[in-house]
Amino acid sequence: MPRERVRLGAGGRVVIPSKYREALSLAEGDELVLVLEDASLRLMKTEEAVRRAQDLVDRYVPRNLDLASELLSQRKQES
Repeated sequence: MPRERVRLGAGGRVVIPSKYREALSLAEGDELVLVLEDASLRLMKTEEAVRRAQDLVDRYVPRNLDLASELLSQRKQES
């Protein structure tokens, strides 16, 4: 999708152009996540942010590992 210039409005508001809202299936009231990366902002649907976080965990934590049980076991050993 081509780049588009937008203006910062009162109260820091930015209007997302309709073609971008349609491409992402955004509707009024949808919850979004805003991420600051270097000198850029990334805006994504909450569902996408959760999916990315799950993918990241999947890369580093084996599927058969129960992190809650691991933590409880470590706490018991420490006490």
